[in-house]
Amino acid sequence: MPVVLFAWELGTGLGHVMQIAPAANALVKRGHRVFAALRELGGAAAALDQAVGLLPAPFRSGLPVAPSETRSFADVLRDVTFGDDAMLASHVAAWRTVYDLVKPDLIVFDHAPTALLAARGVAARRAVIGNGFTLPADRDPLPELRRGMADAGAANAGGDAMRAVERPLLERANRLLEEAGERPLERLGELYSDVDAALLTTFAELDPYRDVRPAGTRYLGVANANGGDQPDWPSGGGKRVYAYLRPTPVLGEVFTFLNERAAPTLAFVEGLGTRALARFASATLRVVDRRLDLAAAGRACDVAVMNGNLGTAAAMLLAGRASLHVPLFLEHALNARAVERLGAGLAVDPRRPGGIAAGLGRLLESDRYAAGARVFAERHAGFDAGEQARGIVERLVALLN
Repeated sequence: MPVVLFAWELGTGLGHVMQIAPAANALVKRGHRVFAALRELGGAAAALDQAVGLLPAPFRSGLPVAPSETRSFADVLRDVTFGDDAMLASHVAAWRTVYDLVKPDLIVFDHAPTALLAARGVAARRAVIGNGFTLPADRDPLPELRRGMADAGAANAGGDAMRAVERPLLERANRLLEEAGERPLERLGELYSDVDAALLTTFAELDPYRDVRPAGTRYLGVANANGGDQPDWPSGGGKRVYAYLRPTPVLGEVFTFLNERAAPTLAFVEGLGTRALARFASATLRVVDRRLDLAAAGRACDVAVMNGNLGTAAAMLLAGRASLHVPLFLEHALNARAVERLGAGLAVDPRRPGGIAAGLGRLLESDRYAAGARVFAERHAGFDAGEQARGIVERLVALLN
């Protein structure tokens, strides 16, 4: 019976589990033995078939004392494990122990660079799955991510400077490979290109590497998990607002504006305490702490507010809805910039006073951004999330065969 292992190392939240779950559950139903080594186990048991063997994934908890500015994916690797000899060696050894225990025939990597390095030489097929940000294009050096941004600064330092960042990371990885008797990497990007399959779960318009991908790159689209509560909006006139935000200080500014505007708003804030929920609620603002059905929320709202997370951004675009983005991380900012480029929304700096209110006001008063979102929705009207999931499973089965 073929054995499949899903490995998730970086990132937080249920998004990664929800990406893994449809394929893992389908493979179980086909008779395969399936394991999942996950960074976070909370909520995984509810999403995965009981036959999926759950394991805690080796990952670095916390960041270095002085995390680097993310200019390219090399900086992500440096801050995780690739920037320290002992850290990288320990985590590679831990992942190899997982492989020795599971003995997989196929490993599917979801944002798991150290697991990818450790798998070189393992007698298993390898597939990477993820959105544009988590599957960097194989270039030497790795492509710059902040180019064109207002805060790019040293990010535009040029190829030689970027290679200087990558060189010690590559040398550190290659020392471990040579000790194991494996062929060294020629460049960091090879870690992601030297695999049996790459499953790119985004749309070309939202891929930060779209301009440097190989010709013919196949985009599978963004599929969000089914289910969640049906949206129930509070009463009130005017455009409806759907908000999906993390519990950060910007919540107060967003909700204060929406309450003053009396815009009928339904907000999902994961992890927000009961007292805070009650503090923000009003006759026109309902705040819930349970996941909502994204597709239904997209159909029912007029404007969405989020932190720039890809799944929600894509759901609103597919529904033809304008969106405001308040990015917390670089990946969020890249998604927000893509939505702005489509003319389908706005990105605001959470550190700029009044920016959120001004941005929301523009979206509520103008239909031009909704028009930009509808162009995207019409272009991808044939996208079928169920078909995407079935296609991923068929690709994985083909690798096993």
